[in-house]
Amino acid sequence: MRRAKKHYKKLIIYTLSVVFAFLGIITFWIASFKMPDLRSFDERSVSQSTKIYDRTGEILLFDINQDIKRRVIPYDQISKYIKDATVAIEDSNFYIHGGIQIKAIIRAVFANLMGGSFNQGGSTITQQVIKNSLLTSEKAISRK
Repeated sequence: MRRAKKHYKKLIIYTLSVVFAFLGIITFWIASFKMPDLRSFDERSVSQSTKIYDRTGEILLFDINQDIKRRVIPYDQISKYIKDATVAIEDSNFYIHGGIQIKAIIRAVFANLMGGSFNQGGSTITQQVIKNSLLTSEKAISRK
C-alpha cells in the first residue's frame, strides 16, 4: 500500500513537472512574438475605387476593379441597421467578450486539425480589424 502511494506521488510530481515545463515553453514562445506597431493603425490605407469627376466635382464614373466599388464612408453616416447586421453576422457576442473568444479559437483549432486545413476561423470583429489593418494575410495559430 505504501509503495503504491509513493509511486502515485512520483507520478503526480512528474506530471506537474511536465505541465510546468510545457507552460514555460509556451510562455517563452509567446514572449518571442513581434508585436505590431499600433501607431500605424491610424495611418492605415483602405483601398478605394478610382473616381472620375466632372468639372463641377460630381462623380461621373468609378473605376471598378474586380467587381468591387469601394468608397470610405464616415462611421456616423453608416446606418444603425448596417452596423447591427454586421455585428449579428460576424460576431454575435461582440458586446459580451473583451475582443477575444477563447472558445471560438479552440473550436476553430479542433475543426482545422480534423479537416487538415485552415478553413475555420475563431476571430472576433476586433481581431479581424487588427489583422486587416496591421498584419499580413498569413494564416497561423501564433497570430491569434
